[in-house]
Amino acid sequence: MPLACFPILILLAPTLDTAVQVTIRSDAGDKYYSVGITKAALDKAPIWKDDADTPPLSARKAMKLAAAMKDKLVRNPDGGHWELVSMSLVEARAGQWFWQANYEWLKDGVFTGAGRPHLRLVVLMDGTVIEPEAIEYKRR
Repeated sequence: MPLACFPILILLAPTLDTAVQVTIRSDAGDKYYSVGITKAALDKAPIWKDDADTPPLSARKAMKLAAAMKDKLVRNPDGGHWELVSMSLVEARAGQWFWQANYEWLKDGVFTGAGRPHLRLVVLMDGTVIEPEAIEYKRR
């Protein structure tokens, strides 16, 4: 009997391609967001070669792609807006880089303080923006 179950267990176990290599979390005020970057997604995107001066995807293009995802996920209520505060290059594995867009919530032109809402988005070097998983706050 245990031998009959063995193949099923193998099918249910995650493969290295689908295993999450990097997880980035955000607290957007009314929801948490979690981005999981898999090995398969990293492998699909072009690498940034050591002899190349610039990454395969420009910062400007990554900013535009991240902004489109941000607009899909979050709103600008109460006189505030989401401000892009930085675009970071992150090396997940040797030669496998991605852009991380870092947004923070501003209200009346001022950052809202410690613990303020923030949104982190990932843009791979092939232009793929990984849509984060939304996790609703649990009300107590």
